[in-house]
Amino acid sequence: RRPPRSTLFPYTTLFRSAMPKECAPFAAVEGCLAAVRAVADVVAMGTGTPAAVRGEWTRGGLSGYTDAVFAAPQDGKAEALIPVFGAGYLPSHMLVVGDTLGDAALAAQAGALFFPILPGREEACWQRLAEEGFPKFLHGSFAGAYEDTLRKAQRSLLP
Repeated sequence: RRPPRSTLFPYTTLFRSAMPKECAPFAAVEGCLAAVRAVADVVAMGTGTPAAVRGEWTRGGLSGYTDAVFAAPQDGKAEALIPVFGAGYLPSHMLVVGDTLGDAALAAQAGALFFPILPGREEACWQRLAEEGFPKFLHGSFAGAYEDTLRKAQRSLLP
């Protein structure tokens, strides 16, 4: 097992909004996760039971891209990050990927970086994460102006 270099937290919300059992992840997700998984630990985090979160990733064919799965009650995602901090990850080496303002708030509360998946632009966001966002994260140029631009775009689209 390779030593952890950084952590990416894709949320199980990468599945289409209602997450029906027959729904597949967006096309760009698998390629993005494969690229990330080659150099970073991937932790899936969602709300509900651990079995439900694992089931979503398994049904989507993505369970092979995760190192761990954390589940949290609807209002407890921040607490679910505690084991990750205990594993020795620095907040600056954690990238939260999510599609809600609550996910952005979670990242801020944890001191982690944040990449939004924008409603109606999901495919483009996953592609941008793979081609631009994650490389910036690994090279230390994600925080600051780049992340601020991403957060502004999310706030402009969500109520």
